[in-house]
Amino acid sequence: MTLKQVQKKYAAIVDSYSDERDRGDGIWFYLRPGFVNALSETHCVHEYTVRDCVSKLKDDVRPCDCDCCRRLLAKKAN
Repeated sequence: MTLKQVQKKYAAIVDSYSDERDRGDGIWFYLRPGFVNALSETHCVHEYTVRDCVSKLKDDVRPCDCDCCRRLLAKKAN
């Protein structure tokens, strides 16, 4: 699966991604407001392979109602 395919498949939770494998820093998927990586308690998923990113997106991402997410969602609604 390519990064674009992952972004499309998980469009409901993924806002964008950054492929930094050429710098040795893996792949970053930035989550949409309202979602959190429950394992790392961040609003992103970071791994070194596409397969591992997909696994984290499927298993570790949960709805989020932190202040930051609520603020961003309210701003989007207006």
